[in-house]
Formats: sequence, C-alpha cells, structure tokens
Amino acid sequence: FAVTQTRTVRAMAAAGGMANSGVASATYTIQPPVATPVLRPGTGTYVTSVTVTITDGTSGASIYYTTDGSTPTTSSTLYTGPFAVTQTRTVRAMAAASGMANSAEASATYTIQQPVATPVLSPGTGTYIASVVVTITDGTSGASIYYTTDGSAPTTSSTLYTAPLAVTQTRTVRAIVVASGMAPSAEASATYTIKVATPTLGLAGGTYNTTQTVTISDATSGATIYYTTDGSTPTTSSPQYTGAISIAQTTTLRALAAKSGMVNSDVASATYTLQAATPTFNPPGGTYALPVLVSIQDATPGVTIYYTTNGSTPTMSSTQYNGGTILIVPTTTLRAIAVRAGWSQSAVGSATYTFGL
Repeated sequence: FAVTQTRTVRAMAAAGGMANSGVASATYTIQPPVATPVLRPGTGTYVTSVTVTITDGTSGASIYYTTDGSTPTTSSTLYTGPFAVTQTRTVRAMAAASGMANSAEASATYTIQQPVATPVLSPGTGTYIASVVVTITDGTSGASIYYTTDGSAPTTSSTLYTAPLAVTQTRTVRAIVVASGMAPSAEASATYTIKVATPTLGLAGGTYNTTQTVTISDATSGATIYYTTDGSTPTTSSPQYTGAISIAQTTTLRALAAKSGMVNSDVASATYTLQAATPTFNPPGGTYALPVLVSIQDATPGVTIYYTTNGSTPTMSSTQYNGGTILIVPTTTLRAIAVRAGWSQSAVGSATYTFGL
C-alpha cells in the first residue's frame, strides 16, 4: 500500500494455536519535493552566446547546476544569478530546500553558432556616373552570399551571388552570407546613386566672329538632354534637345541630361560671345601720291559700320558707313567699328593714309 503522508505503521501477526507476535512498527516521513527548476531560455540554437536564467517556484530553495553534462547535486555550482553560455553546452539543474525532497532535474541544451563574417561590398555607398560594378566578398571558406537590389532584406531565397553585378540605376544592395554549421552573417548594405553623365557641348565657349552651330551629346545611353539659351538652369521642363543649335547672338548655353531611375546629370555650360569682326579697309593705309577712294568691309554679315576721319575713336554716334567709297585727302587716319544687335561691338579698325611724293 502507498503511504502518501507522514505515518507510523504498526503490525502484528497471529496464527491458530500460537500466541500473537510482538508488534512491529515503522514511521514513514513523507517530504514533498522542491519544485522543478525552470531554465530560460530553453533548448535552442543561438548566435555567439546566450544568457541563462534559472528560477524555482519553491520559496527559499537553493538551485545547483552543471554545464558539463554531469548530474547536478548539492555539491554542484550554486546558482546566484544569470550566466552566459558562449559554447555549445547542456545545462542541468536541481533545487533543494530544508525539510523537502530535492527537486526533479531540469535541463536545456544551448547550441552556440558563431556567425559567418559580414560580407564586404566594393565599392561602397556613393554617387557614380552612368553605372557601377559591385563586387561582394566574404572571408569564410565555403560560404554562400545572397543579395537583393530592391531594398528588401536578403534571405537564402534571395539571389545567389555568383559574379560582380552592374548597377545601372540608383539602388540599395543588401547582402548576407550563410555557411554550414554557422549562424548567418550580419547584413551588409550600400546605396549606389547612379547619376547621368554630364552632357558634352560640341563647341567650346569663347569669342566668335560668325554665327555658330553647337551639338550636344551624352555618354549615358538612353538619356534625354534638355537645354536653355538664356542662362537659366535647365530642368526636364526646358526644351528637349533634338538637333544642332544655332548660336546667332551672344548666348550662354546650359544643358542637363535625365534618365528614369537615375539622378539628373550635372549642368554643362558654355558662353558663346559673338563679336563683330574688326573692319578692314581697301586700299590699306600707306603713303600715296594722289588722293584715294577707300571702302570699308567687315567679315561679319549684317553689321552696321561707323567711322571717323579725325583720328578719334568711333562710336554709334559717329558717321555711319553706307557703302561706296570715302575720299581720303590730305593725310588722314580712318578708324571704324562694326556693330550688330545681340553681338559684342568689334575692335576698332584703323588705317592711316599719308600723301607725299
């Protein structure tokens, strides 16, 4: 029979024709066991380390534990507070309290996995023109690299890295590494801002004496070029470049290029100063025996010429040359300028005519 509470059991025996036996007795002290300890967290796989806490529901109980797989006793390590498990270990614990039976044993196995090295993306975050080729490396032998380019967190279901990848639009590349028997690596990421190449103006800025034609090109395939000719900053609302631009007056040409998925280019700019050519004289200055008839010419079409015959600097208030010839006698210095709307005034042309034998 079961004795479930503290009891003294007494017994005697009897048989026919015999005197009864003496009384035998035994006292059974029934002690309730201490509550089984609880280990937190429980059995599992952890990265680098895990901090283990052991509690017991019996007030005043002492907890003893081992980390080498041996059975814990009251001679084992006394639990005084949470402790770190940094290698794969089985923690076993029991609790004891005065006047009570020792608890049942509790245990948990902590599998500690070291993480794979974090991958390295090269080059790193930055702004790149047209495209960039990204290489992902990791120092763990036999590891596999997985990556995304849409900003989502990479997993082992993401794209497997097998070769450098070309990034041709602004993208954030995120990568992890996994290897057998190791925890996945920390994530590495880099944001690549891809900018359209700066447009190239086919004619350098400078001073010109005739109307010019300027072409614009861009090294980024598929880019659309926008431009202004009034010196303002171009945007994608500015005129779209479709062909060579005629420069018929002093102009600051500015251009940018744009493409979907990329940052707009830097602005290219050049100022074309159109200056009327310096007037020339026919015949040229020199010494003559007789009076001469002089005509004035200019290489720039559409100009108006003003001149003086007294050696003073001509202005737009001076005599306007209307073609034909000018009679030069006696010794005279003829000076002339050329003017055209939207152009810079020419330099002063000069010729001195001297008469003598």
